[in-house]
Amino acid sequence: MGSLRGFPAVLLTLVLVLAGCADAEDRLNTTLAGFAEALNRGDAAAAAALTSEQAAATGTLDGLYASLGTDVRFEVSQVRREEDAATFTLAATWRFGPEKQTEWAYTTEGTAAADGDDWKIRWNPATVAPGLAAGALSYSTLAPQPAARVLDRTGADLLTQHIVTLVDIAPGVDVNAVAALLNPIAPTITADSLAGQLAAGRPVTAVTLREEDLTPIREQLAAQPDVTLRPQTRLLATDRALTSPALAGLSDLWQQRTDAAAGWAVTADTASGPRRVGGQDAEPVGDIAATLDIGMQLAAEAALAPLVTPAALVAIQPSTGELLAVAQNAPADAQGPIALTGLYPPGSTFKTVTVSAALQAG
Repeated sequence: MGSLRGFPAVLLTLVLVLAGCADAEDRLNTTLAGFAEALNRGDAAAAAALTSEQAAATGTLDGLYASLGTDVRFEVSQVRREEDAATFTLAATWRFGPEKQTEWAYTTEGTAAADGDDWKIRWNPATVAPGLAAGALSYSTLAPQPAARVLDRTGADLLTQHIVTLVDIAPGVDVNAVAALLNPIAPTITADSLAGQLAAGRPVTAVTLREEDLTPIREQLAAQPDVTLRPQTRLLATDRALTSPALAGLSDLWQQRTDAAAGWAVTADTASGPRRVGGQDAEPVGDIAATLDIGMQLAAEAALAPLVTPAALVAIQPSTGELLAVAQNAPADAQGPIALTGLYPPGSTFKTVTVSAALQAG
């Protein structure tokens, strides 16, 4: 019997040890789950508080969310504990773009250590995202290279990419000074028109200028308080005299194809330069061959320009039905793309076509 006297004490000790292990496991899992949940909320401070270097983690995470956004999901898995140390796997999926269709998914490894009765995640930026330890991350889209060309029926460039500059003005701007600079280029811009645009008390874009228009007045505009110049790349008619309503549809088609073929990249800003840590290359994109003829289009516009009443001209290749020119004069432009709305009957010359079609149809 004497040999059994110590058994309850041994059993109690074993129970206490097992309970202590279970408590440690629970505290570890609680810390890891809290870390993932804070990251999912975009709460940099809460996530950093669970790490070994709270200040450094807070700054890094704040910068990460500022550059990549907060549309992200983190999940912890494969937790492996050995006494006062543990490792775990962190899976993440970021979503980018207007439709949130671009996904960057990855897994990383992290470590944690017991800190008294609690656990702390050993801070390492690479635990949160690949490349983050090397520098700040940024997201960008990658346009197809070379870009698709928009050609007329002869193979000449119809639309090409140009650098344009948006002239933004904010409340408080000197509308008289800005109007004096812009009016020779855009006669509809006056001090009164600018004041009207600013009546809501918010910044607005006064005009978008091609490079050749901006260059002579760039310095004067930039020197004006409450004026901001924002360069952008846009698809414009190669010949600025081309104003066909059909060009808008071609521009939209070009943008759709370019967007569909675009790639993306997540880049780390390292000491040795940018380094891509995730992404997808852009796909090749073919040229767009339009049926319009630049020469015919310019001739059609010139024929309509002297008319004071709204007028439109649509030139069609009878054998194919292809559009060779779609032109309107300024009074017609004020009413919208009337040449393409189908609301107006064709001229009497077209009766020959309708009669011919009726005879062919029997």
